Amino acid sequence: KQSGILGSIKFTLRKLLSLWLPCVCAFAFFFAFQKIVGMVTPAGRYWWQFSAKEWIESSTLLSFFIGSYDKINITWFLIPLVIFYVIYAQLQNVKVNEKYRCIVYTGGVLTMYALGKLFSKIPFFLCCAHFSWFVTLIFAGIILYQVKSNSISKRWGTVLLFMNYCTTLLGLYLYDKRYLLNEPYLVSFVYAVMLFIMLPKLEPKPNRFVSFFADISFSVYLLHMCIGGLVLSLFENKMRFIFALCISVPVTIGVCTIFCYLIEKPIRKFLRRL
Repeated sequence: KQSGILGSIKFTLRKLLSLWLPCVCAFAFFFAFQKIVGMVTPAGRYWWQFSAKEWIESSTLLSFFIGSYDKINITWFLIPLVIFYVIYAQLQNVKVNEKYRCIVYTGGVLTMYALGKLFSKIPFFLCCAHFSWFVTLIFAGIILYQVKSNSISKRWGTVLLFMNYCTTLLGLYLYDKRYLLNEPYLVSFVYAVMLFIMLPKLEPKPNRFVSFFADISFSVYLLHMCIGGLVLSLFENKMRFIFALCISVPVTIGVCTIFCYLIEKPIRKFLRRL
């Protein structure tokens, strides 16, 4: 745990850099990769329609600060992570029973939403208001970890997950009411949340397969749409979609694994020394 204001600032900056630097590197990597593939075959010109300005704004997250948002549309989920780390750093040293910690965090999210609405003329605060509800999904993971580490009971964990789910629905409603009216989306969302609620009772055991995908998960997030979409565009007109998908998935996993161990992990290792 970080102590004091300086410790919280250091923790926040380290975490934000651990998100931002891999994001910039991922964009630079894919920009070069798709340019090379595009020179070989026109089918590889997957994102050539975006200008250099749009690439820079999306890769650096600058788009969220100037109000243009993410035109390439793959970095928006980093904003909830930024909100989470800011809230986590500020509340980590608050003396509160572990049972109620996620409730305190949820209060932080609601406060962030209120500030976003209050200062909505500032693009980044408006952005925070739009995306703050996604942070509740991260809290679901924290609650599961608390149950797994026996910090809280399974029964209380189930109660917290249900409360977290209700908060998520509220955020979803405030963000865009159409999501709640879109039946397929709502069904899939409820299904995912029910799995979260059931997980504490299933007592899953860690294994290498799960650990591997946990390790590369952030790299997969950064590159799955880029690499996966590019590979699909190369093969979807030459074979059935399902076969193109079967090629795309292992290629994407392979590229993300290389990116994770050669770029993302060294960046995180360097930041831990600071």
